[in-house]
Amino acid sequence: MKLLFKKYAISFPAPLAGCGLLLTTFLSGKYGELIYEQLVPGAQILAKWLPVFFVPSLITLPLSGDSLFGSSKELLKVIAVIVGG
Repeated sequence: MKLLFKKYAISFPAPLAGCGLLLTTFLSGKYGELIYEQLVPGAQILAKWLPVFFVPSLITLPLSGDSLFGSSKELLKVIAVIVGG
């Protein structure tokens, strides 16, 4: 898709157009079900390992100091999001 956009000098982001094309295909019915079945195993693996990618940010959160949280209210909001999801 990127090459096609370059060829016709389209200044729209190719990845976004690809997402739109994929969504349209999913909603079309006939081919959408086939593509969905092919993508489910990979999506399940990514969903299983997704929390691992957020752990390093949570580990370094206490090192950020007071400049990150303007008040105790903001700190409680962050804690609520981390604990509550």
